[in-house]
Amino acid sequence: MPDRRLAILPVRFQQLLMDTETLGLNQPGGLNLLEYQCLENQANLLVKLCEELATFGIPETLHHGDLHDGNIFICDENYLFFDWGDSSITHPFFSLHSTYDCLKRRFKLAKNSSWFEQLKAFYLEQWAEYETKERLQQAFEQAQQLSPIVAALRWLPVLSTMNAIHRNQYMEAVPNLLREFLSMISV
Repeated sequence: MPDRRLAILPVRFQQLLMDTETLGLNQPGGLNLLEYQCLENQANLLVKLCEELATFGIPETLHHGDLHDGNIFICDENYLFFDWGDSSITHPFFSLHSTYDCLKRRFKLAKNSSWFEQLKAFYLEQWAEYETKERLQQAFEQAQQLSPIVAALRWLPVLSTMNAIHRNQYMEAVPNLLREFLSMISV
């Protein structure tokens, strides 16, 4: 089970930055040199964000990594979650990243859709024993800044097992997630 806990995340981020092939550095669809330098320059900020998120009383746990409607079966009012190939141990508030992404694509929902607010409110209610509602909201917003990094890291084992033809179809995934991170921190 991959370890992507907050204390480890900065190390994993540095390892990712060293993998210039996966980043597609200066390749079509990959990161350009300016984007790469921006990411390198944000390493200390990433450490700070991880440290701040860790101060909330929310335990790190099993993270599905690819939680969306295509990976959930409902039968006789029971839920079956499957396809745990992207799972890891990390902060639980990263789990809605792929869910939100799927909802945006499938239902063409705007980023400010009330559906996202309702989903977030329901999700955060499940963590009420650990923090106040206000602090859960703060932790969630902070986790959203880091969630593209965790999402990018889940692609590494996937890409490494693909042949070159299939890998090329997905080569923009990691660069796009890293661009999302940069946009979340407003660089």
